[in-house]
Amino acid sequence: MSNDQTRAIIAYSLIALMFVLVIALFFVDMPRENSNLINTALGFIAGAMTTACGFYFGSSESEKKKGDEK
Repeated sequence: MSNDQTRAIIAYSLIALMFVLVIALFFVDMPRENSNLINTALGFIAGAMTTACGFYFGSSESEKKKGDEK
């Protein structure tokens, strides 16, 4: 598996996990005692998703394309 495929799999799986967690917050009844833990986990996954997607779809990808054109 190439580097690009690995990064794509990580980015897409983080996006999917984020959507599942947000949907679960609306439809699954969770105990009040776990609300801080759930919010912390959601924030951690959102940060990881943002970082991975920013790297994969962001300036690094455009710099790579610039280097390929030369």
